[in-house]
Amino acid sequence: MTKQANLVSLYITAEIYNEEESVYYDICDLTPEWKEFEVPLSGGCPSSSIQMYANSAEILLDDITIESKGIPVPIPTGCSEFNGSSFTATWTAVEGAASYIFEVFEITPYGDRKTDLVMVKVANKTFKVTF
Repeated sequence: MTKQANLVSLYITAEIYNEEESVYYDICDLTPEWKEFEVPLSGGCPSSSIQMYANSAEILLDDITIESKGIPVPIPTGCSEFNGSSFTATWTAVEGAASYIFEVFEITPYGDRKTDLVMVKVANKTFKVTF
């Protein structure tokens, strides 16, 4: 009778946040030999996360590469028309972007994000914020 080796799986989960939260996952079956895996993900934003864990054994991971093949982040170009209750924000246009998510939020004295004041999808590269 031959003894079957225990199969270890590497679970890769990714929380991708777009207009609605979604979770993507992939399971890669591992063997004692080194292998390369590629797990393509689409969508996402700065608060997206990737987690890797094994189901029943310790594993060694080496040379992890996360590549962004998405569009670049727009660069703020300033604010104008500030009057105490409103201002107009502008940023550079990004080739290929159909729209932008524009956020204004309050920061606590400790540097933590406290409250979203504005979060809106914008079709152009300017937005007038009114408080």
